[in-house]
Amino acid sequence: MDCNLQEYLIKNNSKIGWKERCRISYKIAHCLNAIHNTKSVHRDLHSGNILFHENIIRISDLGFCGPEDKPLNSIYGCIPYIAPEVLCNKPNHYTAKADIYSFGIIMWIISTGIPPFYGQRHDIFLVNAILIGLRPEIAYGTPPEYADLMKQCWDAVPEKRPEASTIFKKLYSLCQSFTTNDNMMDKKIEVCTDKSDDLKNLLSGEGPGNFIRAEVQLPEVISSGEGPGNFLKSGIYSFQNLTEPSNFTKVLDEMAGKYKRFIFLFIPLAYNGMTLNWDNKGYW
Repeated sequence: MDCNLQEYLIKNNSKIGWKERCRISYKIAHCLNAIHNTKSVHRDLHSGNILFHENIIRISDLGFCGPEDKPLNSIYGCIPYIAPEVLCNKPNHYTAKADIYSFGIIMWIISTGIPPFYGQRHDIFLVNAILIGLRPEIAYGTPPEYADLMKQCWDAVPEKRPEASTIFKKLYSLCQSFTTNDNMMDKKIEVCTDKSDDLKNLLSGEGPGNFIRAEVQLPEVISSGEGPGNFLKSGIYSFQNLTEPSNFTKVLDEMAGKYKRFIFLFIPLAYNGMTLNWDNKGYW
């Protein structure tokens, strides 16, 4: 195979429109559905083990793949892609719905070209942010059908996530709509950037969502494999006393879209036993 998904996007992100992005998502969903049809789950799905060769896309690294009822005593994976119920080590947590969560994150990567939570360390604070409902910010220009499906996939409640068969059928329909609509077919992605100059200036150095800088840095980061940008490494984890997974309310989701970088300032407080008062306007 020539490259993985992340490498492909690094090379081609500025060249591809939504028709191609949906086609890639559809092909990955088709592969995932084939795995699930054998009553197996992948358990470590991320952008590093989706491989490209010419017009062929394959899901690789099946060493951890197995039946849903295969007992596992540890958490394994790459944190931004791990489903909340897996992070919490709930009973029978590695199900097909955990793969669907990972696929939702992959849909986001395809829509932006950026690794999820880029610049944020893969640690307990990121885990807690995910558990309280923080998800990557959806880029401007994302087709509503694509965005809605993506959000369904990364829902905190596993039962609310669609089946792989449903996902690839919906993506197939979306691909067909691009074929019949030239304006949508040629539409290029608009990278989501914060509109607040003050916030940009404050976070320009180390902000986890600094997408413009990320696109410049990614080739170097992916080759070095060092620091917080080491976003494709899977590992074994064990976390204690975590909060129950939940979704943001609509209001909090809108607030997080604008101020999500500040959330990481308060996660350490929550982890140390303090409760975040989301209604306190002083936070924002």
